[in-house]
Formats: sequence, structure tokens, C-alpha cells
Amino acid sequence: MRKAFIVAALALAPLVVTSGVQAQQQPAAPPQLPQAPDMTFFALLVETNALMKAWNAYVEWVDERRGPTGKEKGISFASIDRARVAAAAEKAREFAGLEPAIGALDALLRRYADAIDKVLPVAAEASGYYERKDFLTDQMKTGKALHPRLIGEYRPFLEARADLSQAIRSLRDRIEEKELALIEQAEGKSPQWHRVKLLLMARAVQQRAPRIPDPLAGALQDFDAAVAEFAAAVRALEAVADAESGRFIREANQYVGKLRRLRQEYGQPTMKYTLDGSLSSLITAISMMTDAARTQ
Repeated sequence: MRKAFIVAALALAPLVVTSGVQAQQQPAAPPQLPQAPDMTFFALLVETNALMKAWNAYVEWVDERRGPTGKEKGISFASIDRARVAAAAEKAREFAGLEPAIGALDALLRRYADAIDKVLPVAAEASGYYERKDFLTDQMKTGKALHPRLIGEYRPFLEARADLSQAIRSLRDRIEEKELALIEQAEGKSPQWHRVKLLLMARAVQQRAPRIPDPLAGALQDFDAAVAEFAAAVRALEAVADAESGRFIREANQYVGKLRRLRQEYGQPTMKYTLDGSLSSLITAISMMTDAARTQ
């Protein structure tokens, strides 16, 4: 790893700074890990949602070109917890420094953190100004001065957030592989590691399901192998299951059942009518597994 295993960055809880060396060399606290694939990145966006909420509230009532006049109705700007947002930016940088590297994503994380650093001061200032309703006593003088700063600093943030959101969607599998490696390094092949691994495998086996009603023997053999491998992985989780694995295992077993039923349908006369629905049911089952992993 490029840095000294800062897995606590994954938790996106309030940042706590401690000295690098404790007097009695106490062992480090157990690392906090993401509860499901891509939760780290999802949490990063959630932790910085206040900036988006503030912007959306602002542009609802203000003319972006002209700025505020003080005569508008429904003047508002969302509350911003500056320390919480700043901590999220630091965690984005820390996560970008962890192995395995994902070059494009790591660069976007750093860019997003830099954009947060730039927009946060003016956003926090505007938040306080509008929450206190200072515009009622200064005739919107400060609001008018803040407007060009808000426009200038928010634009890079909005662009970086949009790019990061897109990257998270398009790089999902590589992101999950990165988080899987972090989990294994922190706690071995724990129940959580198995759950994350199974979600990766679930999408992989769904992608290997033939897309025609009467596939060739080779395609069916490949699908059979993928289903068998996934079923074995579910049994491996059952062997080490913890209290948080119950619902996930049930959803995973149901997914295996859907895969095997689909396998039996290939080559049947009715398959040309039912194939699309059967494939869609696999996607639904994966969504249920993902939800089970996130809500344990």
C-alpha cells in the first residue's frame, strides 16, 4: 500500500486526529470498513450532500446571472456542517492513496477533495448569512458580494461531483475489488469479505448467462461452471456466517435457485417467450442481495 493502511478512511465518520506514536505503543483500534460494495464512495457523496442541498436551494430563488436583490420570496440556503464536509474531503484523499490503485478514480477523488476545499469556505459563509437572515438588516449587501464567489467556486465542485458519480457507476467492479482487497488485508476472509465477494460473483455469473433461448453446448457448460462456483461460494459464507449474514444468505440462495431454474429452461420451446423475464429476474435478485448487504 502507498500509505500505512488508513482503512479508517472508509468509514467516513467524523475525522479524529491522533499522534503518530503513542507513549505506550498501544495497538491501533480495529479499522472501520465499508458495510457493502461501493458504500465508501456512496458515503462520500452523502457526507457532502449538504453542499449540493445548499446550491439547489440557492438557485431555486436567485437569478444566477443577476444575483440576489433582496426582493425575492423564499430566500434560503441549506445548513452546512463545515467540519463534517471537510473531514469527508480528507478521507477522499486518504482513500485515493490506498492500494490497489485505480488511476482515473484516484485522480477524481483528489480533484473532488480539492473542489470541496475551495467551495466550502464561501458555502459555509453563505449558509450562516442566510440562516441568520442577515440580509434583512444589510439590505442584501453581503449576499450580493457572496454571489460571484458562490458561482465561481461552485462550478468546479459541481463538475467534479458529476464526474466522480459517473466514475463510481462505470468503475463499480474495480472499486469493489479494491474494497475487497482492503477488507481481506484488515480481517482476512471474514463473513464481510465473503458477502462482498459474492456480490462481485453474482454479477459475473449473470453476465455469463446465455442471451439466446437455445445456446450452444459450450455456452451452457460455461454457465454451468459459473453457477457451480457461485453456489460453492455461498456455502463458504454459510460455513463462517455471523449474525449479519442471515438475510444475505437467504437472498444468495434464492439467486442460486433462479440460476438453476434458468439453466433448466434453456432449449425449451417456451424459452423464446420467457428468456427476457428470466434474465431480468436475475438483476432483481442481485439488487436484493445488495440491499441485504447494506442493511445488515
